[in-house]
Order: sequence, then C-alpha cells, then structure tokens
Amino acid sequence: MTLQAVAAARDREDPAATLPSEVVNQAPSLGQSRRLRRVAQAAAETWNLELTRLRQLSDGWNTTYRADLVNRRRIAIRVGRPHGRPAPEQRAEIAWLNLLAESDIPVIRPIVHPAGQMPLEVAVSGVPGSRLVAGFEWVEGAPAAAHLDQARARAMGTLCGALHAHSLAHPDPELDAALPRLTTLIDRKESALLDHLADEPAPRRRVFEEFISRSEALLDRFADAPLLRCHADLHPWNVLRTRRGRYTVIDFDDSAMTWPAYDLGIAKFYLHVARTKAEDTPSERKLIWRGFCEGYAQSRPLSEDPRAIDAFVIVRQLVLLDHLLGDPRPHLQAIAPGYLDRAETRLHQWLEQLT
Repeated sequence: MTLQAVAAARDREDPAATLPSEVVNQAPSLGQSRRLRRVAQAAAETWNLELTRLRQLSDGWNTTYRADLVNRRRIAIRVGRPHGRPAPEQRAEIAWLNLLAESDIPVIRPIVHPAGQMPLEVAVSGVPGSRLVAGFEWVEGAPAAAHLDQARARAMGTLCGALHAHSLAHPDPELDAALPRLTTLIDRKESALLDHLADEPAPRRRVFEEFISRSEALLDRFADAPLLRCHADLHPWNVLRTRRGRYTVIDFDDSAMTWPAYDLGIAKFYLHVARTKAEDTPSERKLIWRGFCEGYAQSRPLSEDPRAIDAFVIVRQLVLLDHLLGDPRPHLQAIAPGYLDRAETRLHQWLEQLT
C-alpha cells in the first residue's frame, strides 16, 4: 500500500480524530496545487533527480508528493507550509533519522544527495516567500491502522520502546538542543480553544476549564523531569507494515524533546481513537493497549506511571483541539464544531475508562 492508500485508510476512520497532523487528502485549489508542484520539481532538480511522475498525496500540515524516477526508484518529497517547522528543527529531525538508521532501527530514511544539507529552501514564481523541502526514501507498506489488533499494537510498542532506548543510549546535546520542546499545553493569552469556549454555554466552559486545569497541573509536576528525544506522533497511521512483515516508523516531522510518558500518552490517544468503532468495547481497547505495552517492554522497561500516561492522553486531545480551532483553513473550520462535540465526549469517557 502506498502513502496515498495510507491517507485513504485514515479517512475511513474519523478524519477529524487525529488532527492536526493527520489531516490528509484535503484538496487545495488547482492553482495552489500547481504552484506547490513546481516547488517539489525544483527540489528534485537540485538533487539531480530525473522525474517521470510526480503525484500529490496529501495536503495537511505539509504537502507530500510521491516522485517516480527514471531508474524506477521512488521517493517522498515533503514541502513545508509557510511558517512551518523551521530549518534548524528539520535538520535535527533528519540528523536523528540518520542516527536511527545507523542503528538499524526501521525508520523512514532521508535521501542522500550531493547538493548539501536538507531541508532545501526553494523559491519559485507564484509561491510567496520560500518553502523548506525534504526528501525521503519511499516506504511501501500498509498502515498498522488498517487492521489494528493486539499484534500490530505490540509491534508499535516495540518500535516506541526502541526509539526511547536509542535516545537514552545515544545522548547528543547539540542535536537535543536543536529539537523543539513539547512541554506546554496552550497559551492562555492566545488560545483558540479558550477564545472559542467564551461563546459556548457555561456548562461546557466549566468542563473544559476543569480538563485544562488538570492538564496544566500535570505539566507542572513534570517540569523538572528529564526530557527524551521522542517521535511525538506515533500513531497507527505512522507505522507501516511491509509485505515481508517488517514494521517501519514514518513521519518524524513532529519529533521533539519531551517526557516518555507524554510520548506514550500520544500513542495511547491514537490507539483509542483508532478503536472507536461502534462494535468496540473498552475492554477490547484495553487489550490493544496491553499489546502495545508488552511490545514496549521488549525494547525497554516500561517504568512510566500509568496514571500519568492516561493524563497525557487528555493533554493530547486538548492540544489537537486548540490547533484545529486556530487553523483558518475553511475545510478544517467546517469540521471544528463536530470535532469539539466528539472531543468533549471522549474526555468524559477517558476519565471513566482509562486505567
């Protein structure tokens, strides 16, 4: 399955469930698509790559293309959004990927080219400013989300534990200093969520304020805890299973320095979202998480407090909701009201069910 099929698989789930970084297949205008296509083509030319086909796969936080080359090779080209992840952070992301690849941890690999360091800064006519572009080797596989079960969750956990263990075993102060910190909730002075809640009925405002206060208290308790290099977006759409049964982690563009418990809370959030079909029960979702934890323990002892992991699940939901409500793109604003309703329902359920 190609990355386009991964995108389609996400859409078959709750398209809004994994916002913001998993908003995919949202069609830009024809003019915008053509302009961004020229950005990807310019990057390929700089890398001395001869294209036979360039196919747009997604238009979320980044715009991603599959590039078919004359030698029958494929790569993925990622074109960043304006004011997206800055170049130093992207260079740190790529440096970490190269370190992981050297350790034979199955992750997506940046392409090697003679034209200098990635990301490239590309400017073309018709596109305001410049865009940062990165290239990656193609990974052919099906997302773990396509048939998520305890075995696939266990494979995800093994990979998560391997990433954490690698970060502990390979300290790199310069690399760690370049990655962003994922240690905050929302900015109360500029929060789209709080601005939106000001117009909501008082009972809803009180519910979300309670969740926000609890989450802020959690982050305060972790303020002095050591940070670790983490994927920070490890969900079943970002783990691909190849035809040979090998699992590979992709999409490191949210990688950050954070607490392992937060990284695990992010994974648990998505595993629960991916198992919210009507026929699923809380006990079935607990089995999925148990599989993840068993896999994690194969790579590294799971010493994080389960209650802290559960609390970080709620933090993740609030952060995603704040991002969604603050994104001005029309297709996201159109789904925001329904997503707010589902988020409130989930928050109540998780307080009762997460253990």
